[in-house]
Formats: sequence, C-alpha cells, structure tokens
Amino acid sequence: MIHGVELGRLGCRAAARGPAGGVLLSDQLAPALAEALADAPEPGPLVIAVPGTLDDVRRRAVRADAEALGHTVLRIVSAPLAAALACDLPARAGRFAVFDLGEDAFDFRVLAVDGDGVVEVRGAVAEEAVGGAAMDRAVARTLLSELGERAEPRTVAAVAGAAGDARVALAHHFSVALECVLPSGRRVQSRLNRHRFAHCVEPLLDRLARLCHDALDEAGLRTDEIDEVILVGDGARAPW
Repeated sequence: MIHGVELGRLGCRAAARGPAGGVLLSDQLAPALAEALADAPEPGPLVIAVPGTLDDVRRRAVRADAEALGHTVLRIVSAPLAAALACDLPARAGRFAVFDLGEDAFDFRVLAVDGDGVVEVRGAVAEEAVGGAAMDRAVARTLLSELGERAEPRTVAAVAGAAGDARVALAHHFSVALECVLPSGRRVQSRLNRHRFAHCVEPLLDRLARLCHDALDEAGLRTDEIDEVILVGDGARAPW
C-alpha cells in the first residue's frame, strides 16, 4: 500500500487509503509519521505533499526523516499538485487552477492536463503569512481599534482566535456573534457579517488576487480560459 502524508507549516495531516482516514498530528515530523502510519503493518512507500513555500533544504530534511523511519519516499510534491491528483484531474483534459489557502501560507498553481493525462504546471506562486490566520488578525486589529484597545500581541491573539471561528461560521451564515475575553479581563461581544469581514481583509484579498494574476501571466492565460478552480486549505473556509 502506498501511503500519502501531507505536511503543513504548523503540523501534519496524514491519510492512508483505508478506514483510518486523516489524523491531525504534532509539529515534529518523525513522531508525526510514526503515529500516522501506526496502523501500517510495516514501513512502506510514501508520497509526501508539502507546502509550496518549503524550500529544497527543508524538503530534503523531510525525506531524510521519513527514510530514517524505514520508509521509501517515492516522491515529494506540492500540496496543490497533490490536491489535483486527489481530484483525479489527470482523467480530465483542460486548464485548472488550484487555490490552496492554508492557515499560514498561500499556494496557487495553474495546471494544464492533456488528453493523455499528463499534468503540466504552467504557473505557480507561493507566499507565507497571507493565509486564514492573517485574515483573523486583520479582523482582530479592526475590532480592537473600534474598541479603543491597543493591538498588543496577546490581545490580538485573543481576538483572532474568536475571529477564526467566526470566519468559518460565516461560510454558512450571513452574520455571526464574535465573543472573547481580552487579557485585561474585558469581555468583548460583537457581531461580524460577511460585508464587514470582506472590508477587514480587503488588503489581503487584493494581495491574493495579484499573486493569482502573476501565476496566470506566467502561464500565458486569462481568467476566462481556466476551466475549473479547486479550493484547498483551511483558509479557504471563508465567506467568498
């Protein structure tokens, strides 16, 4: 059996074909892999998906740690490409865009699939600090400014946690409650709707749009020439 392991910036999510499904694992690669593959009868071949922001040095470290556990690493691929393969894109000819917005990084790939199922990466961009967590911090800073509170790191973190829950909830509701307790003990009770959320994160959305256009320019394609867009990542769980 070939196992698939996807590594995020702050942790691991591993999945194997079978009833085990996906399991959120620790930040350390070696114990994460050991736990993820605990149900495997013996070490076997791995295909590892990593964020596009992971450089060659860290990719080699990932391979070395996996091989130290006795596994054979068949290939290390970017997370967007892994998502494309999981969606069985090689079986469909066309031009596709994979929009991978994680909690801490963004990865966008423009893929072309020919009639023989060959996948070609035509354009790619990757950038850290523009994911869902950055959106949550943007909402937190806006709310703290409205409340007359200083945007100190601990205070921003407290509000950002509640903002993250609200962001996910806004994917299903137009308006949601946002409640938290600041380090000072002050209780914050507010409401966040989709329009207000969009206003708070507008600079980040503009940045994402520019990155996407950069990848499209590299691919020599217009937006209307993309047949399908695939949304990937926890950060994509937002009221778009």
